[in-house]
Amino acid sequence: MWRQTNLVLLPSSSGMPEAAAGAGPFVWAVDVSQWNCAPYTQLDTARGAGCPAPGMAQFEQDVDALLLPHDPEAAAKVRRYLRPIDRVRSLVARLLPRIMYLSEGGATSCAWSDLRFAEEPEGKRPYLAAPKDLASIDYNLSHDGDWVVLAFTRSPSVRVGVDVMEISLPRYEESSASFCRTMELAMTRAERDWMLSANDDAVTLSRLYDVWTYKEAFTKAIGKGLGFDFTSVEVAFWEEEQGGPRLRIQNIPETRYAFTRISIPSGAMRQSQSAPGSRIVVAAGPNAAAGDHSVPLEAEEAKAKGILHMWSFDEVLRTSKALAPVSYTHLTLPTICSV
Repeated sequence: MWRQTNLVLLPSSSGMPEAAAGAGPFVWAVDVSQWNCAPYTQLDTARGAGCPAPGMAQFEQDVDALLLPHDPEAAAKVRRYLRPIDRVRSLVARLLPRIMYLSEGGATSCAWSDLRFAEEPEGKRPYLAAPKDLASIDYNLSHDGDWVVLAFTRSPSVRVGVDVMEISLPRYEESSASFCRTMELAMTRAERDWMLSANDDAVTLSRLYDVWTYKEAFTKAIGKGLGFDFTSVEVAFWEEEQGGPRLRIQNIPETRYAFTRISIPSGAMRQSQSAPGSRIVVAAGPNAAAGDHSVPLEAEEAKAKGILHMWSFDEVLRTSKALAPVSYTHLTLPTICSV
């Protein structure tokens, strides 16, 4: 079965979601767990030696075909990472906005090669520079663990910020309490006290990620970078009511932003390993009517509500190749390693 998008006919198996109804925000999450394991999480010491990790020769061809002719700078940024998993995440983060604008933008004359992207000077927030008639759709990206996430909204008066984090203790930390101490420069005293009051390591860790993902999503929505003073933002989960936790900026209540919180499982390739799940938070504003889903959602519930669409890495590649017809005949065949 085939179905019509704005530009091309795509097979129903491509993974392309139906055009989302309403203003949003909406979330696309791409499972890259097939790459989130050795040897792809290790430094690529064989890079350039003609003997890449399995699958990486084809990956390089995909970068050449889908990015290099249209955005050489983006292709170079994908390749600058030393770990294959980071190159994979970077490629997906550059393909998703192109897919989104061509499938959701409503333009009938726009092609893959017409899209131009840039970054805001402060915070390096990406945005669509051209064509201007699609600029009413705002988007933001995040990646961690098994997932690369894009959030977008169609409302011209609303910006979105998104953060995804795997709910796991970093290897360098001894406990959730020590992790809280590491993060204390980004937390208010009240936030830190709330995290530690749980007296349970798992709950403390969950609370830490609650606060951090909300802060990160909010600051990305307003276009602030990592140099921002995160202690000026307080997310008061201990005052949580029906509308979600209270947000304060410099101790002044901020009510113009709505948050969407989604719990998502580990990727398909790591579920048998009992790998930890992740948390996605989207901030949308300054018009809170952009979407108030402040009640935490499980992934299946978010999918049923039309908020979340989950992709596999292969589905993203297939969809990209359908939207950007490319020829691989001019590319160098992958080098075969001899033993």
